[in-house]
Formats: sequence, C-alpha cells, structure tokens
Amino acid sequence: MVVKALGILSTVIMARILAPEDFGIAALAVVVYEIFLAIGQLGVQQYILKQQNINKDIYNATFTFRLIAMNLMAALLLLISPFVTQYYQKPVIQELFYIYAFCICIASFGNTHFMQYMRDLNYKPVVNAEILAKIIAISANISFAFYFEDFRAIVYGNLVYVFAMTLRTYWRAPDLPKLTTKGLIDNWNFSKWLLFEVFVGNVRAKIDVILAGRIFTPTDMGFYEVSKANGGMLIQELFKPVNNIILTIISDGKNKGSKNDFEKAIIVMSLFLSPIFIGCYYFMDVFVYLLLGQQWLPVLPLFQGFLILTFFTCFTQLIGSTLVANERIKVLTFMNLALTVIIVSVLFITINTDPDIDQYAYVRISLVPFATFISLLVLKKYVIVSLRTSILALFCYLTIAFISVYPYQFIGHNLLNLNSYYTLALTLIFALPTYILLSLISVRLLGNIFPDFIVVRKLGVFLWGKTMGKFKRRKSL
Repeated sequence: MVVKALGILSTVIMARILAPEDFGIAALAVVVYEIFLAIGQLGVQQYILKQQNINKDIYNATFTFRLIAMNLMAALLLLISPFVTQYYQKPVIQELFYIYAFCICIASFGNTHFMQYMRDLNYKPVVNAEILAKIIAISANISFAFYFEDFRAIVYGNLVYVFAMTLRTYWRAPDLPKLTTKGLIDNWNFSKWLLFEVFVGNVRAKIDVILAGRIFTPTDMGFYEVSKANGGMLIQELFKPVNNIILTIISDGKNKGSKNDFEKAIIVMSLFLSPIFIGCYYFMDVFVYLLLGQQWLPVLPLFQGFLILTFFTCFTQLIGSTLVANERIKVLTFMNLALTVIIVSVLFITINTDPDIDQYAYVRISLVPFATFISLLVLKKYVIVSLRTSILALFCYLTIAFISVYPYQFIGHNLLNLNSYYTLALTLIFALPTYILLSLISVRLLGNIFPDFIVVRKLGVFLWGKTMGKFKRRKSL
C-alpha cells in the first residue's frame, strides 16, 4: 500500500502535466517493450518459488540464464524496432525503443538471491527495498515531467525506475550472484514451454493496444491506455504479492497443488477483492478526479470497464499459477494459445468495423470473464478442484459486497443528495461493518456444506487477534 501510494503521487502530478496524447505515444512503445521484457525474464521468479529444495547453485544458474535471455531480447527489440515503427506509422516512437532496450539490459542484472526472502515468506526486506527504489524512481519521474512536459518524461522515468528496481535486489541480499553454466539445462527445461506461454500470454494482454495503435489517434490511445492501467490499479497491486505467496504455498510440501489450497485461495481472494471492486466501481468518478484530474472524467466508463477486466484477470492469473505449481505448463500454454487466437480474431473483426474507442474497449473487456471461466474448466480437468466451490465463492462475495455498498451509495447520492465525497464517506463508515457481518453469516451458512469456507472464520480470528494484541501491548506501554 505504501509503494502504491507513492505511485499514486507520481500519477497525480504527471496526469496534470502531460496530455493524453503523450500517454498514447508512450503506450505504443511500452506494450512492445513489456512483451520482450517478460520473455527475457522467462519465468525466473516462478522457477525459484516453486523449488522445494534450493541452493546457491540454483540461484546462480537462474541469474546466468536470465542474463543471457534478456540481453538477447534487448538485441532482438532493436532489430525489429524499425518494422514496428513502420507498422504504427508514427516515426517518433523509433528512438523510444533504444531506451527500452537499454532498460532490458539493466534489468538483466537483477540479483536472484534476493528472492530467497520471498521463498521464506519474509516480505519485510522486499517491501523496504521496493519503497526505497520507488521513492528514487518517482522523484526522477516527476522531475522529468516538469522538464520535458511530453512523453519523454514517461520513457526516461521508466529507465530510472528499472535501474532503481535492479539496485534494490542487491540491498541486504543474502548473497551476490555468480555466472555459472551448471543448471542452465534445468532452467531451459522449465522455461522452454513457459517461454511460449509467456509470449502468448503477453500478446493476449497487449494485442488490443497493438491493433488499436495503428487505427486510433494518440489521444484516443492515451485515454485507452491510462484507463486500462489505472482502472483496476488497486486490485492489481493487492493481487501481485498475494499471487506470489499462493504460488509458494501451493508448490510446497507433500500436498503440492492440492484442491484445498486453490479453493481456499479463491475464497480469500473473493473475500478481499470483491468489496474493493464494487466500491471502486460506484465511486470511480471520485478516484479519477482526485488522481488524474478533470480532463479524464469524460472517459469514466472506460475506467469502470477496465476495473472489471482487472478483477477477472486476477482470477485467471491465479489459475495459471496453480497450473504452473502442478507442473502443467504445457496445458497452460495451449490453453492461452487457444484463448489468444479467439481474442485476436474477435478484436481484428471489431477493428475492421470502424468502431470508436469506447466500443472497441467494451469488446475487449467482455472477453475477460469468458477467458476466466474457460481457464477454470481447464484447471478442473487437470487438477482436482471443485468448480462449484470456486464459482460459489466468487458469486457469494460479489453479492455480499453489492448488498453492503449499493444501499448506502443510493441513500447518500439519490435520497440525501450528498456530493460524491460525502457519499463515499457515508458508505465507508457503514458498508465495511455490513460486509464483515454478512461474510461471517455466509461462513455459518456455507461452512457445513463447503468446509473450505471455514478459512474465512479462521482468517477473521487471526486478524482480530493480531489487532487486539497490538492494542493491548500499546495500552500496557
């Protein structure tokens, strides 16, 4: 939350200095850069987190493997950049690819030993290092925004961010990486299928921008990309560390990838993400105005739509992590390939019907719940999970969140004629206790039939104990 708060500070300032057109131009290069960056990383984090037994040789081999792969991707990005520029028909982005290729080179030197903290579920050093790196990057980002006042601020800001995030992996690291050839084959055997899966997954995530970048204006692309990046920002940032923890737990022990682990993960994710999703949806105008300013309010429906996209994407990513933990990478690859073909086909047909940017976005958003449901069906086929429990958890907590939020939003906005800020305050005060109460009731009703729902009660007892324990210690002091 601290890291995201720092990021919000940068967004608040940059969105008021730069125009939507600047974000659109930068986005055309960023989507290509992120695909090459993801391919170069080749699932290094997944490989380390899924190991049941690990030593320094594995960390060093993974460092060497990633160093080679990422620098190859940087070279390939430079080779294809003229063709991508010609495709977009926007010569200004050519020079951006040189900077992004350099970013990939810098990121290749990240210390893999730093991931030992994640394996140990000791996230305090990870968070502290990331906060420090974020402060450095944001300071540079804001400075560039005031200096350039155009899309170059985004690009050079990203360069500083990559440099800071690479340096942070050496801060309080358990060890320093060394080059070695021992274990490279094991890395390749794990990554050769994951390589294709990463490519397909990233193409599926970025293809909408790649197709639209040739047709729509930079201003339209700026509205599209900023709403996509920020519409579900809070949900995505909460999910990222949780997904790493879940992958570590599912991969560990004798019951690796058991259905109970996955179903409990679905229940806990639904419990936490559902009220955030419903609350952000109904008060998106407040968040957009405070974060980005008045000029972004005309595309408010886009922000709400991409919030839906992010919410369902989190569950799709969890399913993918579960398949990786169960060593079903080949299954995950073919599933993502099939979904990508469907999504690309639908978007290609849509883009040729001459839609406006809103219509194009709604088509892309509507494909995500479909992809999540198909992924769940595939998971059920190859891993013993209860489809009924998973769908029930999602439906149950979405419904409870809606019942908890909507009445107070309706009362404040429609009956009392309060402005959005007072309505938000009213909803926060009353909706949270309502949601907690209804969630506990749901456990009582569903716990006997679906035992995995007891995890909600255990989680509540744990959090309550932690809270009261801190209160008592402070009172005694």
